[in-house]
Amino acid sequence: MNRKTHFHTILVLLVAVFAGSLVINAQIRDTIRLDEDGNADLRSYPVFLDAGDVITVTVTRLTGDLLPFVGIVNENGQVLARQSAEGSSQVILTYDVEGVGDYEVQVTQEGIGDEATFGDYIIQITIANDSQTSEDVLLPWTDNLESIVIVQTTRTIFAEINDESQQHFYDIFVRAGRTLSLEMQRMDGDLNPNVGVVDISTQSVLARGQSVSDELATLTFSPETSGWYRIGTTRFDPVGETSSGNYRLDVQIQ
Repeated sequence: MNRKTHFHTILVLLVAVFAGSLVINAQIRDTIRLDEDGNADLRSYPVFLDAGDVITVTVTRLTGDLLPFVGIVNENGQVLARQSAEGSSQVILTYDVEGVGDYEVQVTQEGIGDEATFGDYIIQITIANDSQTSEDVLLPWTDNLESIVIVQTTRTIFAEINDESQQHFYDIFVRAGRTLSLEMQRMDGDLNPNVGVVDISTQSVLARGQSVSDELATLTFSPETSGWYRIGTTRFDPVGETSSGNYRLDVQIQ
């Protein structure tokens, strides 16, 4: 399905990482602030939607007392759907798109006056269509929730391994007879990259990466059965030593 992509300045950090896939499925960390008069920010995320798309927006508070409020607006400024957190830390809004065009996802807070709230949050935007299949879903996350959710079988991910975040996990659906290829490349620091694939249900290690050099680890894995598998990235350090740094993970299913 061909898509027109639109970007907002708030997505600049991710544009370099994930090119044109952001409008399909993205997760972004952002902040709602209050000005001197207690007025809250209104954050906007432009997306291009086709008729028949189903867009799901999930906003989850990370810090502060933020009570998130989310809406979907068309190019004429008409509010098509909106949802408040109703006093909780998370709000979920799903909308069935009827017409092709430019839309905005808008996030603010639900408090009024002295009850206005603020804080950091994660917004996840997922756009699904009948033409997409579960084979194309790659779901990554990290222990501190600063993650990117993406779609498609070929993808490059950038992340950092350090003492606070020592490993990352990415779940991916692979069909029998296909080959999952991974390359974990150190970008800076002294990180000793280490990558593997484990069985989600048993947590047993199915494949271990090979160290091509101090900066690069590679892995190929061809499952005998179709299913979900877990990619793990971490560091491989001698006893008593630790390494850290940014890395690039290239994921491909062939």
